[in-house]
Amino acid sequence: GRYDRAKPLYERALAIRERTLGSAHPMLGSSLLNLANLHLALAEPERAREPLMRALEIYEGAYGHEHPMVAGTLVNLGNLYEGLGDPKRAIDSYQQALPILEKTQPGHNNVIGTHVNLGNAYLSLHDLVRAREHYERALGMLEKTHGNEFLHAVVLANMGSLAFDTGDLATAETNALQGLELLEATTGVRHPLGAMLKASLALVRSTQGRHDEALQLVTEALEVRRELLGPRHPDTAQTLVQLGEVAIDAGKPEQAIAPLEEAVGIFAEEQPGGDVDERAAMLEQARFRLARARWDAGAGRGED
Repeated sequence: GRYDRAKPLYERALAIRERTLGSAHPMLGSSLLNLANLHLALAEPERAREPLMRALEIYEGAYGHEHPMVAGTLVNLGNLYEGLGDPKRAIDSYQQALPILEKTQPGHNNVIGTHVNLGNAYLSLHDLVRAREHYERALGMLEKTHGNEFLHAVVLANMGSLAFDTGDLATAETNALQGLELLEATTGVRHPLGAMLKASLALVRSTQGRHDEALQLVTEALEVRRELLGPRHPDTAQTLVQLGEVAIDAGKPEQAIAPLEEAVGIFAEEQPGGDVDERAAMLEQARFRLARARWDAGAGRGED
């Protein structure tokens, strides 16, 4: 859905529950979690911290330290730390949550999702062995269940990224195509995960020299991210950079200039929270690609 439009609704629901139920009611914790997850979806991790810590305090006070709601909040804290560029702290939170979930919800989607989160965090640390271990454990659990097509697509998306990073194009392609097929049967591909899968498949197609297909896939991913995440979201900016890169690789540098200029503008903006170093690296990457596109298109040499 449109995350930016949901924010005032979540804030209103939180205010109503706090006014009517008090500051320690578990239902208030649910509203705090909803608001925190919205901030995470909007790439505002620093704004998610306070509602998450309040929710954790509420749930621990109401249910004790071994309850699934406590574990779920710890998972969300892990997501927060990943958004802040701190995968080591994210792993600590996920590892605190995992035994609680395995004990209270064995085989549940929450256990599978936590393995996926751990895989993502280890992938951020370039620990490919541990990343693959957690992805494969998640996939093994999914293969024993039914009705988990969306989560299955999530795992395939992440395993595809790992395969591409290790040069296994065939597996990366298969995982992306299977993930899109599974997603089509659930939410439809006009979803942030669909955009991720199309962007991943575009990387494969570009590497294979199938540039027109890659351009189409990235354009579709960009359209979805603009609509659902917003035009200034970091994922939107990353997709703009990818579109520029694909256009350069396709020998169409003039088509790369506008999206790369837009990406530079987004990454140059000051944003609350997030990984400052990662953002700076993305800005430099976008600027480098833009200079390359201008040069290849003749603009860098002063040509008309």
